[in-house]
Amino acid sequence: MLHVPSMLTYGFLSFILAFFNKALFELANFRYSLFVIFSQLIFILLSFKILAYFQFITLPMITKTDLHTLFIPSIFYCLSTVLSLQALMKLNVAIYVVIKVCFKKLRKTKNILIGFHSVVHQR
Repeated sequence: MLHVPSMLTYGFLSFILAFFNKALFELANFRYSLFVIFSQLIFILLSFKILAYFQFITLPMITKTDLHTLFIPSIFYCLSTVLSLQALMKLNVAIYVVIKVCFKKLRKTKNILIGFHSVVHQR
């Protein structure tokens, strides 16, 4: 079940946080990426709670099964985020965004080619 306002809110907040991270790393010379991830998680959760309180978005109740299902992807997401923050420390925001977009397109192209390859070999 997709909830478009929640997705748009999360996307907007993530976009803003990329610029905040770059400012934090360059201007304050702050290098503790795990602390940054934890702080941003708290910020996102509080933002969602505030938006839900004022009824701009609705938040579904999370169950124990949901927590078990999301545990492994969450670990890999945190790892990806830490590596992204390390890359952001070294690059400017524009180059960082271009690399992320190109990588997604490269991955999609690879998946299409793998799919085409498997279809050809099935015949």
